Amino acid sequence: MKEKPNKISLIIPYILETEDEDENKYLESIKNEMSDCGFEIEKSGKNTWEVHTTPDRWKGTEKDLRDSILSKKLEPSEIIRSIAAMTACRAAVMDGHVLDDITASRLARDALNLEDPHCPHGRPVYTELSREKLFMLVKRT
Repeated sequence: MKEKPNKISLIIPYILETEDEDENKYLESIKNEMSDCGFEIEKSGKNTWEVHTTPDRWKGTEKDLRDSILSKKLEPSEIIRSIAAMTACRAAVMDGHVLDDITASRLARDALNLEDPHCPHGRPVYTELSREKLFMLVKRT
C-alpha cells in the first residue's frame, strides 16, 4: 500500500463514458490522484475519457473500473485498497497448504507484529485462546 504502483500501458485504452457534466467534473477532480494510483486518464471527448495505464496489480476489467469510479464513486485510494485486498487474498496461505518450519515461524511472527491484525476484508488474522477456553473446548476442567 505504501509503495507507488508500477504502471502498465494498455494497448487499447479503457473507455469511460460519462452520463453528465457532474461525472465529468468528478473525473477531472480525481484525475491526478488516479495517476498517483497508477491509472492515467484523460478526457478525449465531450463525455468520453480514456484510461491509458493501470497499476500492474489491477486484475479488473474496464467495467470494474467504471463501476468503481462512476457507479460506486470510490475514492482513488479505496480503489487501490481494493486492488491490494484482492492481491493479498490471492497470495494468502490457503487451508491445506503446508508450510515449511521457517516460513511458518516467520509468518506467525509477522502476524503478531501487524498494526491491524485483520485481512483487508475485516477477518482476524489470528485469535487469542485462553487456557480456560481451550480446556472448555476439549471438555477438560
